[in-house]
Amino acid sequence: MSLLVWDSSSLISLGDNCLNKVVEKLAEEHKLFITRGVVAEIVEHPFHTKLFKYKALLLKHLIDEGVLRIVDDGEVQRKADELINLTNSLMEYKGKRVKIVQRGEAEAMAAYKLLKADALFVDERTTRHLIEDPVKVRDYMQNRTGYKVSMDKDVLREIKIELSDINVLRSTEVIAFAYEKGWLDECMGKTCLEAALYAAKFAGCSITKEEISEYVRMLG
Repeated sequence: MSLLVWDSSSLISLGDNCLNKVVEKLAEEHKLFITRGVVAEIVEHPFHTKLFKYKALLLKHLIDEGVLRIVDDGEVQRKADELINLTNSLMEYKGKRVKIVQRGEAEAMAAYKLLKADALFVDERTTRHLIEDPVKVRDYMQNRTGYKVSMDKDVLREIKIELSDINVLRSTEVIAFAYEKGWLDECMGKTCLEAALYAAKFAGCSITKEEISEYVRMLG
């Protein structure tokens, strides 16, 4: 049984598209873990807003039912602190350090490493680039702002060593898997698959139109 750690971004993408039942089905075959920081992002903070309270209640249900298991470990917190200090020392913009990761994201990466998990689900572009190719984070910021962003080469080297073993997946991989398993029972066929993938994209998942077309070609 695989161990899968989730950042808030992937759970939000699925929840925004009424796909919490897919998470429930996935939990029948795999162990799904989240951290206290992620709970704060998907339940505690949005619970106090009228706009997102209902979605928070649905995600809380997944926790209450044991679908999502909370990693409540002091070592996760200590490792997350190390990752926050490390990653947020990587870049400078206009003479100030750039805050790259939030608490929940750092905890998710820490939990992945300490649990020796099989995959980390992250939809957010910056965190995924930080894990897969940190230079892309700088390039993206420079393209967006038009200003030079400097990088500490020693920190970059350390980040690559620290994060290179993380296997990153997105909510779209969950949707594709669910489609293959026949879990999207409201509709089937490539139109349904394409619609679900685009829904995840518009909910915040970092996926290109070309990648969606490739999914539809292979699976539709």
